[in-house]
Amino acid sequence: MESEILLNRLDEVICTDARYVSRENFLVTHTPFQQLTLKSSGMVDRVLDEEAVLQEVLLQSVNKHKFIVVQGDQGTGKSHVIRWLMERYLHHASQNGDVILFITRDQNTLRGALEQIIQSEVFPESYRDQELKGLVQANQHLSEAMLKRKIILSFAAISQEYAEKELESRYARSLYSFLVDETIQEFMCRSDGPIDRIQKRLNYEGSNQRTDDIEPRFFDEDLKLDYQQHLMPMQEGRRSGREALRLAEELADQHKGPALRTLLVTFLNKHRSEVIEDCTNLRAGDLKAIFERLRRDLKKIGKQFMLFVEDITSFTGIDRALMEVLIQEHTGGGNNEQLCRLCSIVGVTNSYYNHDLPENIQERVTSRIIIDQRSYDDEYVLEMTARYLNAVYLPKIDILNWAESGADCRSLPVAVLFDEHQWAKYQLSDGQELTIFPFNSNAVINACNTLKFKTPRHILQDVISLITRAYLSVAQTGPFPPPVAQFEGELTVPPWVTPTHEVVVINQGHQFAANITCLLRLWGNKTATREDSNTPTVGGLTKDVFEAFGLKFIEGVKAGSILRDLSTPSSHTLDSNSIVNTQGAQSESRTEGNTNSNFFRIQKQLDNWASGQSLSEYQRVRDDIYDALVDFIDWESEGVPGILLGDFSKQRFAIQGQTGRHNEGFIVKRDKSAQFALQAVAAWRYMGGCTWDFSESDDYIAQLYLWLTSVKDDFIQAIRQPAGLACPWQGGAWSIIGDYYGLIIGGKLPLKQSAYQLYNLFANKWSEVVVEEQRSVKWRELQRRQEKFANNHNFLLDYYNLKQGDVTQERSIYYLNANAILEEIEKWEALVWDVKNIPEDAFQNLGSTSWYISLQALHEIRKNYDIALADEQKAAENIAAKLTEYLGETAAASLFREMRDFLTLLRDSIEGYKDEDYTVLTSKNISGENLTTAVAHAKRLATSQGVSRNALVSTYPATTLQQVEFVFGKYEALLDEKLKKFNEKRAKRAAFEDGNSVENTINEAVILLSSLREALMGVGDETC
Repeated sequence: MESEILLNRLDEVICTDARYVSRENFLVTHTPFQQLTLKSSGMVDRVLDEEAVLQEVLLQSVNKHKFIVVQGDQGTGKSHVIRWLMERYLHHASQNGDVILFITRDQNTLRGALEQIIQSEVFPESYRDQELKGLVQANQHLSEAMLKRKIILSFAAISQEYAEKELESRYARSLYSFLVDETIQEFMCRSDGPIDRIQKRLNYEGSNQRTDDIEPRFFDEDLKLDYQQHLMPMQEGRRSGREALRLAEELADQHKGPALRTLLVTFLNKHRSEVIEDCTNLRAGDLKAIFERLRRDLKKIGKQFMLFVEDITSFTGIDRALMEVLIQEHTGGGNNEQLCRLCSIVGVTNSYYNHDLPENIQERVTSRIIIDQRSYDDEYVLEMTARYLNAVYLPKIDILNWAESGADCRSLPVAVLFDEHQWAKYQLSDGQELTIFPFNSNAVINACNTLKFKTPRHILQDVISLITRAYLSVAQTGPFPPPVAQFEGELTVPPWVTPTHEVVVINQGHQFAANITCLLRLWGNKTATREDSNTPTVGGLTKDVFEAFGLKFIEGVKAGSILRDLSTPSSHTLDSNSIVNTQGAQSESRTEGNTNSNFFRIQKQLDNWASGQSLSEYQRVRDDIYDALVDFIDWESEGVPGILLGDFSKQRFAIQGQTGRHNEGFIVKRDKSAQFALQAVAAWRYMGGCTWDFSESDDYIAQLYLWLTSVKDDFIQAIRQPAGLACPWQGGAWSIIGDYYGLIIGGKLPLKQSAYQLYNLFANKWSEVVVEEQRSVKWRELQRRQEKFANNHNFLLDYYNLKQGDVTQERSIYYLNANAILEEIEKWEALVWDVKNIPEDAFQNLGSTSWYISLQALHEIRKNYDIALADEQKAAENIAAKLTEYLGETAAASLFREMRDFLTLLRDSIEGYKDEDYTVLTSKNISGENLTTAVAHAKRLATSQGVSRNALVSTYPATTLQQVEFVFGKYEALLDEKLKKFNEKRAKRAAFEDGNSVENTINEAVILLSSLREALMGVGDETC
């Protein structure tokens, strides 16, 4: 069979657009689902195969009303299951007296669904000529642009009617102006915008383009406005109303925007049905009346009604009305008794069921058939591949004859094309063997596992169709499979298990190295390992697999051997972009004369260098080989943070035999493989003008690739491990404990902290530490060294930042590796955050580069923290004792009140004192209650041991306690002063009427102060 014929058959069998699959192709490719979850009212959920589901939901209790939902994500096979149920039920329809209406997802628009109803023979001709044609012709005269405009203006009208009742008044007033604004209308009606999506699902004229993946609803992203693209035109054009502009600005606001977008999207989606009814001149009641009339007529002639709807969103805008039709039973008295029995099977997405289907309708669903990832496991995918490819390779007439003769699966026709490839067979449960050529089982599963969306639709489209088409396109002309890069897109070829094996493929595969690489990584076991058992294999593939695709059966790498051959490989076809990134390189002017002379000059220098001399044009050669090595490595997958790579400048990268210092760096060793690599980058610069577009470039690429592969691990280690550090560098772990102590010193470590709380604190931006003068000398010294802790904090963010793109570029937005941070937090929690767990050797010869940022901060902790902590505990003990002596038995709140009363009395009696000494008594920040808590905090700090001290000292309220101590001292002195003065006056003015009052108050204050000294003795036992 010619490749062109097979390619046409591939398009017919695997339809990735909106064309409807013929019945015979559907039946011959049907792959039985073995794991469907059935949820039925009043029953435990069960996992059944499709035959059991058919028996239970359709063939049992055939006279009962049923409303069955087939539910799953897009592309999971809902339509396939519904169509299979319909095909199987056809055998029972006449016996049960059923009339069947099957609404496919063909085009999947409202108009398409209504046209299917019109064209069906279920409705009498009078229906079709009158009521039904009126439905579909309601707005067919509207162009795409006019229908879009009508939709958005209808939403604007709806906002005028309902917004004030359902939204905040400020948004209600603005929404209408917003929706009628020209800039906003253009934005809303853009391609794939919300209005465009709704219009497409109503009446889309695009040929053969799927619309079932189009969701006719608003999403939050639909209202995300761009300042330059949308707000500036609104501001400058002066045609936008003030209210429209204000709402647009709030939607674009970084802080207000997200919540507002959600609010408006919810409102707009709530009124979609009303808008669609208005725009199409359809009324939900019209549809309901038509179906009720049909059911009454069927009842009169003793018939029952079976309705299969592949996708409920085909009825966009009147979908809820249809649901109301489907839940209406034929029993229960009244008009219902005049209706025939209705059994309906409807396809819905998970999103539709969870967000769009009202609860009252969900409660009336009799059964739900759930399709999820369990439904299409590896075995299902392999069988599906076999059945589809079998259909592609069969003559069409064989399939048609089989379908017309009953489509008995036991007599399934089997293609003989490619039958000779025994390694490409799949056995069905009944023993029949089908070809899966050009696949083997590995190729199918490996390819499927790389898909972003692993659903039957994507597997058919992005794996089976893609790879089969690629094979059929080159079957007569060239080797297969193509280089890995040609499969880029939805499909990703898995990486090597053993990357060094690619060198072997380059050496042994010659001009077919790229093809063999793809074969081994996708069809094979992702290695080039050779096994010499009964049938020799390379990468798990036998010789006939290679030969089937026109490839040489290479020797491979003998199992258990070590690669030692670093000789220059032969010409190959690897993609040069995987070797060197030429972006930003300054190209050399190229004429044949100066190109050759420049290159030959460098080549001579390299020959001399290999013999022991130095390079005279060192810097450019070094820079080019450095760039090649940096660009060759996938730093993110290697776990090397960008901050280290950025700090590893070219000055730390050297070529052996040159003068100058290169401390803590990497040296290109003087050997043949390095000479060939340096020669390759010289050819890239001078012969290709900073490209690989020159004769024999493949040879140079291979030489460079071989060296890059051999030194990659050493270069990575040089960046991970500074040469001057005597112990393994653990920058991530050290930055975590360094930031923990930074929180302590900054007063931000809470008394109780979980790993997640610590993570959130670490993820925040650094805020300046306020040096607290009330703290001990050593503690203040630590606070004054905050720059080291700030540097460590920023290093932590850079270290754990999952950068996108070039890892050496600075970023202002961080995507932190939360799992890695949480793991380190848990490790340090187990070690009670003790810096002594860091080896002593780590603090020897501290440098100034990024490697040492965390160690610089931790060095301060090692030197001063324990001393500072002891000082803080001693100070806490002293002040707690003093305040306890002052307070005695009296509650702090009561004492504060009495003190304020006494001062008021003195002021009224014109007895002088300094107001500024007693501002604490009227401060909102200090109360009797938090004084009690603060004293208890000080007592706990004074007596605490172990890791609990860290949080206590971090949040220790030294300022509060010292301010209160100062006030108490001043107050005690004031009491003594006033009491002495009073005693002197009392002798002279014993009869003074206010004397008793003042005397009593002073005496009461003295007594109260004395008694409070004992009251606080028990305060230390309280908890904070």
